[in-house]
Amino acid sequence: MPTFKILIILGLIATAACSRGPTIENSDPQLSMAAGRLLFQGKPFTGTLRSVVPALGEVELTQYHDGVEHGESTVHTLAGALIASREYRNGAKHGVHRVWFPNGNLRLYQRFNNGQNVGQSWLWFEDKRPAEFKMFGKNGQILAAKMWRPTGQIYLNYVFEDGGSIGMPGSKVCDPVGDAR
Repeated sequence: MPTFKILIILGLIATAACSRGPTIENSDPQLSMAAGRLLFQGKPFTGTLRSVVPALGEVELTQYHDGVEHGESTVHTLAGALIASREYRNGAKHGVHRVWFPNGNLRLYQRFNNGQNVGQSWLWFEDKRPAEFKMFGKNGQILAAKMWRPTGQIYLNYVFEDGGSIGMPGSKVCDPVGDAR
C-alpha cells in the first residue's frame, strides 16, 4: 500500500479515536433544540454533528459538548477540499477562523476570544489581494479598518478612538467606482 494511503488511514483512525461521542447526521429525527442547546434523544448532545448541504456541495462537521458548539467545526466540499475551519468554546466563537476560496487561496482570517473579535481580521479577494483589514482590541472593540477595491485602491481607512472615527490620509471615499471614472 502506498505511504500516502497509509497516512490517510492512520489520520482517520486517530481522528475517530480522539473524537468525543458519536457522529450524528443533522437529519436525525432524534435531534432537537431547547433553550439554545442541541439535544439528542432529549439530552444535551456531546459528539460531532454532520450536516450535508447538497445544493452547495458541502459537508460540515461540528463538535458539540453538552449541547453547544465546542471544539472544531470544518466545512469540506463533497470531494474533500477544505473550505472553512472554525473553533468554538462553550458555544462562542473562539480561536482562529479561516475560510478558503475554491482555488485554495485564503479568503478570511479572524481570531476570537469567547465570542469577541480580537487582533487582526483579514478578508482577501480571490487573487490574494487584500479586500479588508480590521484591528480589534482585547475586549472586541474595533481599533482600525481599511478596505480596498478589487483594483487595489484603498477606499476606506479609519482609526477608531473614543467612540468616534478618524479618516486617514489617502482614503478617497468619494472616488468613483468602475466605469464612472
